[in-house]
Amino acid sequence: MTKKRLFRMPLRPYFTLLFVFILISSCLLATGLVVGGLLWFNQGQWDRNHLILALLLTCALTIGFGALTMWFGAYRLTQPLIEMNQAVIEIAKGDFSTQIHRSQTSRKGYPYLNELDQLSLNINHMALDLGQLEAMRRSFVSSVAHEFKTPLTSLSGIAELLQEQDLPQEEKKELLSLLAQETQRLSQLADMILSLSRVENQTRLAKDDLIRLDEQLRQAIILITEKWSHRTIEISLDCPEMTLLSNANLLMEVWINLLDNAVKYSKEPIDISVKVRKSEAGLEVVIADKGIGMTSQELDRAFESFYQADASHKREGSGLGLAIVKSIIQHLDGSISLTSQVQKGTKVSVFLPTGV
Repeated sequence: MTKKRLFRMPLRPYFTLLFVFILISSCLLATGLVVGGLLWFNQGQWDRNHLILALLLTCALTIGFGALTMWFGAYRLTQPLIEMNQAVIEIAKGDFSTQIHRSQTSRKGYPYLNELDQLSLNINHMALDLGQLEAMRRSFVSSVAHEFKTPLTSLSGIAELLQEQDLPQEEKKELLSLLAQETQRLSQLADMILSLSRVENQTRLAKDDLIRLDEQLRQAIILITEKWSHRTIEISLDCPEMTLLSNANLLMEVWINLLDNAVKYSKEPIDISVKVRKSEAGLEVVIADKGIGMTSQELDRAFESFYQADASHKREGSGLGLAIVKSIIQHLDGSISLTSQVQKGTKVSVFLPTGV
């Protein structure tokens, strides 16, 4: 069955035609009554008083007809606005399931919806978006609480153990080491949340740093190699000398997060390649590893806040790295995509405009 095409006349011509119709109809009605009255008067069947009465009646009928027609037109205009106002009030109260249902008329060959219908659709879309944002907010708050609760519980347990008087010195050193690790984990988690909040809350980012991309990538590789110095890592870089206009600090955060993930989810010996290719539209940075990879379900959720493909949490991390990376790339007018195969590795492709 073919879908009916929707049609509504735009409001401006609709009311223009309505007013013209009222004017013409009122004039015709008045003219007919006046002419009829004059004919009767000329035939001697009406006197002066009858003529005045007829004219007054004509005016009353004309005004009544015009008022009735105007009321109908005003009702057609204000009723949808009343419905929309009520819907917006419900949405403002937090009921994001509210939807405006408009009865549609169909006319062959006309796909047009008038301004009120477009506004209704926009309000419906807004309500759905707000509902999704509210669900994401609740999930985010729940995840933050969970992520903070785990190290805080550990810290509380360690503190209780350290209060014991007869605790062996060796065990005390081990507990202090765990205390330092959990404290560092809390600090890193707080830093990641602040980074995500900082990026999300900036409507406009400064993108006027002239960056030597090859040098920045080398610096990121050195930092990651030093961080994971206890592991066997080989990171190859294939990047010709090139520059771009962007935000140097945020872009460095992108490379650090992506390389850190590549190392974190790879088994030794770790082999990572970084390749950069330039085109007329911009440049593409591809970071590929030979790590544990991800399933299609994990790929779909990879950019969600606090999501970790390693459900057991054996690998340290907050699950915020890729969420921060995606937010930064979008703010820099770029795009990011992931491809992955289980036990074969993951490839991250970042596209950026050069701006020069």
